[in-house]
Amino acid sequence: MYMMLGTHPDIAYTISTLSHFTSHPGSPHVCALKHLLQYLKGSANYGIIYSHNGGLLVGSEITLNTDIYSFTNSDYAMDPDTHCSISGAIFLLTGGPISWRSKLQTSISQSSTEAEYVASTEATKEAIWLHRLMSDLKQDVTHPTPLLIDNHGALLLAKNPVNHSNSKHIDVQHHFICECITNGSIVL
Repeated sequence: MYMMLGTHPDIAYTISTLSHFTSHPGSPHVCALKHLLQYLKGSANYGIIYSHNGGLLVGSEITLNTDIYSFTNSDYAMDPDTHCSISGAIFLLTGGPISWRSKLQTSISQSSTEAEYVASTEATKEAIWLHRLMSDLKQDVTHPTPLLIDNHGALLLAKNPVNHSNSKHIDVQHHFICECITNGSIVL
């Protein structure tokens, strides 16, 4: 976990999955851990690189290198025990990751759109925290954080949370993202 938290965001999902079996590991878990250790040994010379010109091209605009941007994703009902989805997000600054996570969602999503919507809401909370951190560090964060989502339905639901039969079951806490879009904290 130390390596995942400090230098290897690419192993977050693997560590998250293996950590479920720390009290009673079986031979498949030991085999997966050995595979992970071989990967880490083979990637020992790789690292996170931060650069002055690290920007992101979105459409025809390039975000400034001092802006934070995020990628978020979810897999739909992939946990075999609970059928919950797993959310993932990574936040980048000057071209390098500064925050990342892979987490099992607390409720069962009824569609891939809902799973992505929940993942984007969690990423929105992290974006707001990072804005506050940058402000405390006396860094000017004037632009909303770009939150890159790959699900069109989740994008539409976040921009226009209509209360119809397909989305009214989504818990109120997940509609937090809509408020953040309205007040300009993030942009999708």
